[in-house]
Amino acid sequence: LLIALACCMGCQGKVDTSVKESAEKESTQAYEVTKDSICVHQSINLKEMERTDAHIMILDQPVKFEDSNGNIEDSQEAPEYDTYFSKCSQVSQIKMAATDSRAAKNGEFYAQDNMLVYKNPKKGIYACPVTRQGTVTLADDIWDIYDCAFEKCDKITEIQLPASVRWAGAAAFSYMSSCKKITVDEKSKYLKSVDGVLFTKDGQVLIAYPAGKKDLVYQVPKGVRVIADGAFMGAEHLKQVNLTTGTYYIGEKAFADCKNLKYVRCKDSVQYIMKSAYEGCDKFAYASRPKRKKFDNTCIEAFIDWKNRYKYLDYLDKAAVYKLRYTYEGNSFYKK
Repeated sequence: LLIALACCMGCQGKVDTSVKESAEKESTQAYEVTKDSICVHQSINLKEMERTDAHIMILDQPVKFEDSNGNIEDSQEAPEYDTYFSKCSQVSQIKMAATDSRAAKNGEFYAQDNMLVYKNPKKGIYACPVTRQGTVTLADDIWDIYDCAFEKCDKITEIQLPASVRWAGAAAFSYMSSCKKITVDEKSKYLKSVDGVLFTKDGQVLIAYPAGKKDLVYQVPKGVRVIADGAFMGAEHLKQVNLTTGTYYIGEKAFADCKNLKYVRCKDSVQYIMKSAYEGCDKFAYASRPKRKKFDNTCIEAFIDWKNRYKYLDYLDKAAVYKLRYTYEGNSFYKK
């Protein structure tokens, strides 16, 4: 706490002259930078904060970070998934400067375990600094993991999810080149891990494949209907993925930047394959890809069938900060 207060006092001093004049003007409104820290004063798009040599981020009052990864409503453009710490790549500590811990948590976003956490209305991980290392075990009060939350955390070797986590957003674990497995507490009613790969408990949605797995070939288990947005993103070891019969949807950037991927095979045609699914797959043999039944991207802006299958995610309808985008057929995502 003393360190946090001292850093905050430092933030009230002179801004580092190495910052460009235009950035200084903006920083007086939303944030300030010193030699080794960034002090955030107002709500801001985290990606607009630039300080490549700062090691500490301090939130000195309740703030809100904007979403800049997902699609805009009614847009047909593929989302530009990227880490929220793209311009603050050396940050390793995130602190609240408020002396009253209750006041510190009055905001929608706050610091917990050196990560940015939100509650809207339930608590989730918004963004983890890319400097994080080793095994990361999330607290048992975490409900969700936001889009791109751990993206490019290439020093993390394992993610351990508690039973409380209900969902992980698009590309939440992408480009984690050292991460070999994502595990889930066996008591979870919502998610499961199979050989280190993250699925919904019913096995119908493959949410995330850890990019550090060194398998050259991966067989998607039977029963998987959906390959989530960004699910395999940055898995450079993979050369071939075999889909299972009944795969319905391959999401935005599902296999993006799988640099050595040559084949994605499936006996059936797939209802929807988003146009960006194989983006950046330099060695991909497009003749090997599954055929798709639908040749447009017009049905990508619908929620999963909450009421019939995932009732425990109903609260996300009220969470404006959280956007889940999937396709559906008729009035049911799982219509046969």
